[in-house]
Amino acid sequence: MAIRSIGFIKSIVGSNVCLSDANIVAANATTDTDFTMGVGRKADTAGTGAVGTTKSLFGYIKQLVTLLLGSQPGALKVIHKGSTITPGTSAVDLTGTASGAMYIENVSVQKITANQAAGLTSLALISDDTAALNLVFKRADGQPLQTAELVVGSRWTVPVNWKLATGKKLQAITTGTNGTAGYLWTIEARALDEGATLATA
Repeated sequence: MAIRSIGFIKSIVGSNVCLSDANIVAANATTDTDFTMGVGRKADTAGTGAVGTTKSLFGYIKQLVTLLLGSQPGALKVIHKGSTITPGTSAVDLTGTASGAMYIENVSVQKITANQAAGLTSLALISDDTAALNLVFKRADGQPLQTAELVVGSRWTVPVNWKLATGKKLQAITTGTNGTAGYLWTIEARALDEGATLATA
């Protein structure tokens, strides 16, 4: 029985197995009537989003490689440096609206000119999102950062670790009397939605 089985297998191999396929599937074929369509070819574009029924194995491999290299949600750390923005006692935009959900890691502020009034009593990071965000920049002793600590060139960072929803933005607000332009803001974020960005205000 074993000998006949081996002979049968050899018969199949000899008459049916081909080591090459001259009928290469077209790039980005969406059907799977042939095995090669499921595998695809190197020219296929990378997949996006969830797995479906029209993308080839090559397309999903490209998507996975792109994800691992950092251009898909949650992988690429974006450093957004806004222009010099002066917060006031009413909310002032630090960013434009997020094009998709963003994970805000850290926000820092740096004083770059000396023209700040002496009456600043607090400086806070807020958002127009319905999920309240109100993080006050503080000194080492835990008290709110005030004008006396704002020397030119100094930088303060607030760990945010907060999700900014699609269509929402980051803002700044102060109490007391603030001066004219002089703060440079840096925002560190990760895209949670594919292709999400956070633009300058």
